[in-house]
Amino acid sequence: MVKMKFNLLLGLLALIAFFALFGCSVGSETRNDFNNVGIETDLNSVGTETDLSGFKTQIDLNKGIKTTYKGLSFMKSYLAVDKIIISTNQVPVGKEVDIGFSGLDGFKEIDGNIFIGASMKVTNSSGEVIVDKGNMLKSYETTGIVLDVFRSESVAQTFTFTFTQEPTSKIGNIYIVEIKIWDLKSDAVLNSTVDIVIK
Repeated sequence: MVKMKFNLLLGLLALIAFFALFGCSVGSETRNDFNNVGIETDLNSVGTETDLSGFKTQIDLNKGIKTTYKGLSFMKSYLAVDKIIISTNQVPVGKEVDIGFSGLDGFKEIDGNIFIGASMKVTNSSGEVIVDKGNMLKSYETTGIVLDVFRSESVAQTFTFTFTQEPTSKIGNIYIVEIKIWDLKSDAVLNSTVDIVIK
């Protein structure tokens, strides 16, 4: 079984109480918390293509992260264990894994706010749904998130999705993680999948 936490890197204390009620947490990580690795990506392992409908697809061959997006953009995607960027999709038994996107941009601004949807689904290799969280930012559908806060140094336009393995997880287990980030006020969307292999 896999438990999921969602970290939207906002430094707002008021949000912590909301997420705590729903089994989610708000991280206080800054862009420097990942050991100043800078979320580096081997550019030789990343390829991007655009299809006829305008969707771009980026595939990181080392980590197996496939991201399709339109209207939104991001600088980097990454996987991390213990806040250390890893170069593969293999995660030790019992460890949390962060799936992150830095430099997110392209959300439609309305009166200084942006309206973001974010969901995560995790299935095992047998197709059993382990986690299926709809819009985890549903409470912001009407108020939005202040754009200046989202772009601030502490947030750095970064989303990090985190899931924790249950103790019953075994070496060789594979979890398929599907992430969706979308703009509630336009058709801009980002969909990403990665197979997490337990080692």
